[in-house]
Amino acid sequence: ILESPHVRDPLPVSSPVSSFSASSVLIVHLQRFEVTPFFSVEKTHEAVSLSTELLLSTNQSAEKTKYSLKSVVNHFGSGVKSGHYVCDGVYRNASPENGNTCWLTYDDDSVKETSVGHVCQQRQTTAYLLFYQKQRKQVPSLAQVQTRQGIF
Repeated sequence: ILESPHVRDPLPVSSPVSSFSASSVLIVHLQRFEVTPFFSVEKTHEAVSLSTELLLSTNQSAEKTKYSLKSVVNHFGSGVKSGHYVCDGVYRNASPENGNTCWLTYDDDSVKETSVGHVCQQRQTTAYLLFYQKQRKQVPSLAQVQTRQGIF
């Protein structure tokens, strides 16, 4: 199950493997191109609410794995035959000041500082690939928290 604060209902994610361990990196590919009834390919510009954190759980375990957004690859252009790619990402060697992580926008030979808030707001119609990194500590399920607190 894939959960995000911006998604009303959790999205089911199925896996053909009977045992599953959460990967250290989660890549989300947003389908931005569709085939028309006349067999041409058009780009979709639907806004997608980008979340800085995702929770992933499996049916085999009540544990939830927390992922944090690290990079967004964006496609600017009208179709598959043309366009421009720009990448926003966390600056790896930055030390967070005041709880904020340094984000950079890579646009060919131009690199500019940005913020995760700006990325999540401004890239809703251009985001193409989202890269999330698994956090070290697992997030307990609601049932586990309630059990620890003696509710059940």
